[in-house]
Amino acid sequence: MLINNFATSRPALSQRQAEKLYKGAQATLAGVAGAAAGLAWEGAAGVLAHEGGHALTALALYENADPEIVVAPYKSGVTSWSSARLSKVGTWLGPDKAKALVSASGTIVEAGLSMGAFGLGFHLRKENPWLGYGLMSMAAVPILGGVAYASSAIGKDLVSLAASGHDFASLAIKGGISPLASAVILASLLPLEYAVLRTLEARNEPKAPDTLAKSH
Repeated sequence: MLINNFATSRPALSQRQAEKLYKGAQATLAGVAGAAAGLAWEGAAGVLAHEGGHALTALALYENADPEIVVAPYKSGVTSWSSARLSKVGTWLGPDKAKALVSASGTIVEAGLSMGAFGLGFHLRKENPWLGYGLMSMAAVPILGGVAYASSAIGKDLVSLAASGHDFASLAIKGGISPLASAVILASLLPLEYAVLRTLEARNEPKAPDTLAKSH
């Protein structure tokens, strides 16, 4: 009987607490769904977007590049092109920087898409939490994949990795950006974007009236 009294005497959640709990659960479930969607995207369309970035950049920096994309969904992708002759833009950059830019362009495309989805989700999260938080979570998956990809070259034989087609090894050799630096840059993108968006949002939020001043 004493146990029952303790159980029934526990105060019920207030409406505000219940709403806060519901919103937290909603954001969590939307995040899980978004992460699943991100994995699905990364394994198929994401690979194509990544390789498309390589191909388009090769077309811009090399004459008669004739890029060819081979995609194995949920495994990997490979883009090959002719690097025999640089275009005017490629010549201006130089052979090393041109190769470095082609190597980085796949990740740049994916990072740009992720940041766009994250920003859209941030703006939608209050009106439509399911879509907003889902997009924000989905956007994190390709970024984390890029961080893991860059990290896989840390402490390794970069020359051998670059010869096998590793983007971040090639970027380190031709562009001078180490895999560790690449991983740190990628990992910081969404936190920095969130900080900027949150700051801008806070500036645009209506200020609470100064009730103390009015009371005088």
